[in-house]
Order: sequence, then structure tokens, then C-alpha cells
Amino acid sequence: MTADDYIDHPAENLLREIAEEERAEFAANGVVRLKAMIPSSWVDYLRIAVDRLMMHVSATSQNYTSAGQPRFFSQAFPRFVDPAFDTWDCAADQRHRPPDAPVGTGIAVLQ
Repeated sequence: MTADDYIDHPAENLLREIAEEERAEFAANGVVRLKAMIPSSWVDYLRIAVDRLMMHVSATSQNYTSAGQPRFFSQAFPRFVDPAFDTWDCAADQRHRPPDAPVGTGIAVLQ
């Protein structure tokens, strides 16, 4: 599958490169908050995909609350249920990342 399999996905690149200070924080702490990285078009695209997951609950999903309570919902592998999540991952090769970054998701970019 490639990102072009779902033609309606956003085409915008990441908004900026990861700063050296952010890389250092990730190396030191194993986690870093990357502010202003993802274009709003991708956030909206994935928000709609999450809404689809919530509306059409797969047998592989888990709701941890009792009936009548707000749902506490999990889906361990959403890419197997909605192609938008594969599109996000496949499109990673097309989004901006530093030239020396390995191919893969945003986490791989930090390593």
C-alpha cells in the first residue's frame, strides 16, 4: 500500500524540522513533546478516522466502561480497521524530515 492508494489524504509536509534540543531531550528522557509539527490538515484527517473507529466499533476494539457510562475505548491496531492510519504511516516518506533521518514514523526520526 502507498499513500496514493487513498487519494483524499493531505499532501502537506511536517511544519518544521526537529530541533537539536528536542533530539537531546528525547535521548535523555525517552520522550519529547514536538510542538507545531503536524499540519492541521493531517490532524483533521486522522480525527475523522478516529471518529469512524468510534462510530463503527470493530470486534478487535475494547470498551473498558460499563453500559451507560462514557466510553473508554481502545483499538490497539487501528491500521487494520481503517486505511487512514496506514495512509499516515505510508505518507511519512513524503512528509518533510531531516535528510539523515531513517525511513519510518516520527518516532524513528528521533532515534
